[in-house]
Amino acid sequence: MLQKSNSFENEIKKLENSVNNIENKNLSIEEMLVEFKSGTIAAKKCLEILNDAESQIKLISEEIDNILEESVNDDRKHFERKKESDQ
Repeated sequence: MLQKSNSFENEIKKLENSVNNIENKNLSIEEMLVEFKSGTIAAKKCLEILNDAESQIKLISEEIDNILEESVNDDRKHFERKKESDQ
């Protein structure tokens, strides 16, 4: 996961550099297109990394929900048995 974070940070820096170069330098149209393409590739990689992270978060959340649901069901069964034995 650390590698992906570093990759994300690197891609963000590439994107920022492309934007800064387009905004602040007197580039030819060909140079602007190269910077635009580079920035677009970096943005796409960032989006892929973020989508992967979102998928992992959803998976972990679902696992936690399942664990909590099982725990609640176990507690419910325990109390029902106890209630039956008390009667």
